[in-house]
Amino acid sequence: LVLETTDSGDKMGFCSRYGMLQYSVSPLAGPTAGLPSCFNCPPSGICAGGDSVIFSRGSWRIQSGMYMLVGCPRGYQLVNSIGGVFSHDVQDCVACSSTQYIADSNNSAYSCQNCPLGAICDGTTFTSRVEGAVWQVDTVGRYVLKSCPPGYQLQAGTIDAQQCARCAALNYCVGGTAAAAACKDGTYAPPGSNSSTDCRAAVMVVVLTVLPISKDQFGDIQQTSFVDALSAASRVAKENIYISQVSALRRSDASIQVTSNIATSSDDAASALANSLQKDTLDSQLTARSLPSVSSMSSRAVITSTSTSQNVPVSTIIGASV
Repeated sequence: LVLETTDSGDKMGFCSRYGMLQYSVSPLAGPTAGLPSCFNCPPSGICAGGDSVIFSRGSWRIQSGMYMLVGCPRGYQLVNSIGGVFSHDVQDCVACSSTQYIADSNNSAYSCQNCPLGAICDGTTFTSRVEGAVWQVDTVGRYVLKSCPPGYQLQAGTIDAQQCARCAALNYCVGGTAAAAACKDGTYAPPGSNSSTDCRAAVMVVVLTVLPISKDQFGDIQQTSFVDALSAASRVAKENIYISQVSALRRSDASIQVTSNIATSSDDAASALANSLQKDTLDSQLTARSLPSVSSMSSRAVITSTSTSQNVPVSTIIGASV
């Protein structure tokens, strides 16, 4: 619609065919209230002139004389405003990245969100890494972790860091929002324990090794492989082995000291293991898992007995160095 002013000051309108970058579906509508004119073609539209618009994505309806975006495909964010104010010309469905998710692609109040540690996202779906974890969508479209299953501890320092972390060795986790509970001294619970009954009497063997790599090169994957290697070398189930400390050696930035702990059932078993664990055996298992051989290794059994006169635990160290 084109308006012209007559000699009397009145405005007279007549219809015309608009260009390829605009459209009009109502002769009396326009971007400015009270001033009929063309609308710019939306980013996802192909305007063939006049009222002809073909949209490549999204659900659209004519409302108030213009095309309004009312829904987007799964994994897309519905954009229709600038600074919270509706803007016809920015209406579009914008795809979330492969490390994001969106809770509802038909809600313009929701936006693409970064995937938290406790989930797997591909831009379209949101899947919890831990079965049984409870997530809820808040008012701005973010998944918030509300509860974890038994054997896991809820960690939520920031919205991006939310996760159900597997309960660490020497602890048990009842689930929900409860913090991990420590086992009593002299007992051991394997990772993922969910009850105090999982804390059982144990005698520990401490293994100190030096690896010729940096801390940055000894991440979660490498630590898991190291525990597997130590399990094979000691012939102890990996559930009974955990790494308690990884520290860089002051004399070399390219070497680390790894403190591992092996839970055994008795003083005799601990003593036997501490004296039988061999560097060559561990090295062959490490090499098979693409880890370097250790520069040095020592192992010791921490034997705890009870004094009959004072009833005070007394620790004795038995072991060998290589």
